Amino acid sequence: MLSSMKIAFPTRDNETIVGHFGHMTSFLVVDIDDGAETARESHDMTAMPACGDEQQSRPDYVVGVAKDFDVVIANGIGAPLVQKMQVAGVEVVLTSDQSIESALTSYLAGTLVNEAGLAHAPHH
Repeated sequence: MLSSMKIAFPTRDNETIVGHFGHMTSFLVVDIDDGAETARESHDMTAMPACGDEQQSRPDYVVGVAKDFDVVIANGIGAPLVQKMQVAGVEVVLTSDQSIESALTSYLAGTLVNEAGLAHAPHH
């Protein structure tokens, strides 16, 4: 684990991880320094392009935002988006835990299990 990092959670309420990545309204971004939380902020994602937007695709927009994070902890997400984020240097951890607090605590303790099976085919 990095000594200083940004961990992002796709959410609608800043308390729970949204079950379907495409339905998030924001990323809750938690700054960690030497294993301790130092700040939190909500990053609005409501300006995300609609599906089929010709100027920029949703996945490209998400990757453009996520490249500023070290880790994204999510529930359901498309496998191609996981791959794009990993190529951009973002660690993606998938969990069935919907509580941001619980998932964050487990991640920092090194006990959050990556449930890779939660990645799904696109356009499911």
